[in-house]
Amino acid sequence: MAMQSRSEAETLHRCPACGVGRLHPKVVTERFPYDDDGAEVMVVAENVPVETCDNPKCAEEFSGPVAAAIRHEAICRALRLLTPSEIRSIRERLDLTQEQFTKLTRIGQATICRWERGRLLQNPAMDRYLRLIAASEDNVRFLQGQGQNGTPGTPAAPNPEGETHRAAALAAYIRGLPAFEIVTSIDGNYAHMGATLVDAVLQAGVKYETVVRPRVRRLIDDYPQARTTSGFAQLLKNPGPKQLLSWSGERKLRALADLTTLLLREQVESEDDFRAWVSKPNNVDRLRSIKGIKKKTADYIHILLGRQSVAVDRHLLNFLKMAGLEAHSYEEAHRLIHEAAGLLGVQPSILDHSIWRYMSSGVRSKA
Repeated sequence: MAMQSRSEAETLHRCPACGVGRLHPKVVTERFPYDDDGAEVMVVAENVPVETCDNPKCAEEFSGPVAAAIRHEAICRALRLLTPSEIRSIRERLDLTQEQFTKLTRIGQATICRWERGRLLQNPAMDRYLRLIAASEDNVRFLQGQGQNGTPGTPAAPNPEGETHRAAALAAYIRGLPAFEIVTSIDGNYAHMGATLVDAVLQAGVKYETVVRPRVRRLIDDYPQARTTSGFAQLLKNPGPKQLLSWSGERKLRALADLTTLLLREQVESEDDFRAWVSKPNNVDRLRSIKGIKKKTADYIHILLGRQSVAVDRHLLNFLKMAGLEAHSYEEAHRLIHEAAGLLGVQPSILDHSIWRYMSSGVRSKA
């Protein structure tokens, strides 16, 4: 090894590990695995500045904050996440301080600071949320409107702190799914009370395509008199629900009879009557007082009648989990999907059915 001049040797730091050798700077390319939620991703970090001890018995290597920042950016690129400089650029393009960006997004200021300094990786849902903000001024205006107690067309339900950015993250997640399709039509608006009531009561916990839809179609085609509630009620008496629907489960047949009786008592004869009746909040509570009709079925009735709602079932809850946005209550999931629909420019009932179809069809396993 070539001898160093006195001035050169004095500029080198002594190795803190062995206390004998000197540290020599160099630039290297590093390759290392990174665990991404159980999947190993290979990361390549180039131009990493390090210092190596020249004592052959030691040969320890050291690096500082510059190297750590380069490695962090390499991890971001490997995971296809925004880098710290790109996150900072999004905020600065909006001409916002970190404090102002916190108010806009409802993301904690400390979290934003850590993202921009490369001290913390954002999860994929938050990454999509940031990209959604960067992609459209309309999205920024939407968030600004939420900060002023909402904008026209958003749900009237309260929006707890942090929920707006979760809805935006959900919208971004959906946009990023290559196999996800927004459906163009959904079941309902049958103009046939019997079909609507049977669809509403039978759908829970069964395969809709093979169990519910054929019975609904048969009722529409073979029993036009069941267009009215009183006509359907006569069929429940003769030939009776078991023969009429080829159904033996007592629990759902009892719920169907109770629902029909309630609507007869309320003089709800047609779908138009039902639509007007169910629009009154107190009547929704009366629906849910029937054994077997819970929040999901009540919301599903709204959808069948052409009203905008979200009927949260296991498919929708599992979809939120996949997006990293697990909901802790029915109401939270309902608001989250409802608000994401507004960001995507689709009706809530359409997004509801699109998620349901994506999850129930097995498309996600092929994506």
